[in-house]
Amino acid sequence: MRVLIVGAVPPPGGDSGLALAELAIALLAEGHDVELLSPDNRSAAHRSARLQGPVFALRLAWLSRRFEAIVLHFEAGLPVGDRAGRLWRAATLTLVAAALRMFRESTVRFDGASPIPGGIGSRGMGEIWSVATHVVVGNEEDQNEVVSTWGLPEERVTVAPARVASPVAVPRGWAVKDAADPRTEVLELVRARAAHARAARAARVALGGAIGTPPASPFTGERGQAVDAVAFTRAVLILGRRLAARISATKTS
Repeated sequence: MRVLIVGAVPPPGGDSGLALAELAIALLAEGHDVELLSPDNRSAAHRSARLQGPVFALRLAWLSRRFEAIVLHFEAGLPVGDRAGRLWRAATLTLVAAALRMFRESTVRFDGASPIPGGIGSRGMGEIWSVATHVVVGNEEDQNEVVSTWGLPEERVTVAPARVASPVAVPRGWAVKDAADPRTEVLELVRARAAHARAARAARVALGGAIGTPPASPFTGERGQAVDAVAFTRAVLILGRRLAARISATKTS
C-alpha cells in the first residue's frame, strides 16, 4: 500500500523526526511504498512544502488521490502556525480532518514536544480524534484524556515515547509494491541519519547532495504561492464535492 508520512524528518530533525524516519524504514521493510513530505527542504524527504493552514489541508486532499494511507505528525507549525488565532486554528483542523477522511487509513501522531493545538478537548481536535483510525500520543496522561473525553476505543490510542515508532500505527497485510523503487535510496539515507543522529557532520556527508530534487507539485515553489493566493476557494469547492461523493458512496454500499 502507498503510505504518505507527513512531518519533519532528518536532517536536521529531533527525536520525533528520528521516530518518523524509523517508521518509514519499518514500513519499507514490510513491503509498503512509502513517501515522505516535510516542511523543511533540507530534510531527506521526497517532497517539501509549507505545511500549515487551510491550504495544507487542501494539499492533503490533492495527495489523497495517490496514497491510500497517511501518517500525520503534529508538531510546531504543523498543521497550525504558531501565531494562528482561534478561528484560523479551528478552520485548519476541521479541513485537515476532512482531508484525512479521503485516506483509507489515517494515523495522527502527537508524540513530540509540541502541545496539542487548542488542547485535547477543543472542538477542532475533536474532528481529528473522530476521523483518525489510529492515534499515537507521547504519554499515558494524554492517552487517558483522549479516551475519556472523546470516547475513543483504547486500542485506537497508543503511547509511543519519542523515537519509538508504533508497530500498530499501520495495519499489516497490505499489498507489497511490485518492484524496487528508486526512492529507496532516499530512505536509506534517512536510515543512516537515524542510526548516526549524534554524528551530525558524518550524517551531512552521507546525505548531502544525494537526495536530488523532489517531485514537482502544483503546491510548491513560486507556482505554489500563486496557487495559495488564487485557487483557495476553488479548491474548497472541489474538496466539498469529493467529500459528498465519498459519503454518498458509503451510504449506498
